[in-house]
Amino acid sequence: MSFSKKDYAEVLAKFSLNADEKYKKFNESLNPNTNKAYGVKTPIMREISREIIDEGAAEDFLAVCKDSSFEEISLQGFVIAGMETDIETRLSHITNFLPKIDNWGICDSFCATFI
Repeated sequence: MSFSKKDYAEVLAKFSLNADEKYKKFNESLNPNTNKAYGVKTPIMREISREIIDEGAAEDFLAVCKDSSFEEISLQGFVIAGMETDIETRLSHITNFLPKIDNWGICDSFCATFI
């Protein structure tokens, strides 16, 4: 399956639909480098990543994703950590993702997703 810009817009719509203002403020207080956040809780983020992975769209998602919000970067980490791929491809994605880690929230959630 491919993952289009329209699919990406649907992901952003899910972020808006699941935004929690109280959680957003709490998360921003813990991660002061965050420029934009929706306030989507981690279990929902993991659910969205699982949908992308289960649809076989991980590679295409990673090709079209952006770094415009805390959730967008987090979702990339969840997809990279959870996707089924060979070690060379995973390491390539990790290498590209590492510079995006600028706070403990992204780091912890990314690392904790590897099983």
